[in-house]
Amino acid sequence: MNKSAVKLIILFVISSFFTYKICEGAEFSDNFLEAVNVRSGWGDAPDFSTIALDGRSFTLSSLRGKVILLNFWATWCPPCRGEIPDLIQLNNDYKTAGLAMVGVSLDNKPSVVREFVKKKRINYTILPITKNISAKYNDIVGIPTTFIIDKNGYIVKKYVGAVEKEILEKEIIRLLNK
Repeated sequence: MNKSAVKLIILFVISSFFTYKICEGAEFSDNFLEAVNVRSGWGDAPDFSTIALDGRSFTLSSLRGKVILLNFWATWCPPCRGEIPDLIQLNNDYKTAGLAMVGVSLDNKPSVVREFVKKKRINYTILPITKNISAKYNDIVGIPTTFIIDKNGYIVKKYVGAVEKEILEKEIIRLLNK
């Protein structure tokens, strides 16, 4: 077996392990698809409510009318850390135009995330991963994973892996102008 094949197998095993840990203990019901859209007029992006890292209540569908960038990440993930400066800049550039940026941290210790957010001066909403979010976004196979959600709550794009700022920006501008 060549080195490339071995690397791919190792990457698959590592990704599978993290996906298992993310979804561990998640419960799925027969009515899962019905439960996803908890608010009328909300699109196909699974809605959820939780408490943000800063202690505020948060519901994804409360952002209806905004373009949402939903980013699943972790402090221990080098590609995740690498794209944070671009996400901060995008938030600075487009927040007043109607962009809502939300990060969902897969870290187990909120204190580690709080310190990281403070150190990196992250200027957008950060949520801790919960069983509810894991169950509803159970197709995360690697991080970072970024969803672009339109103003009506429909998932328009999903990116697995770090994404160049210009690609995200182009899609954000397109949706803001709709």
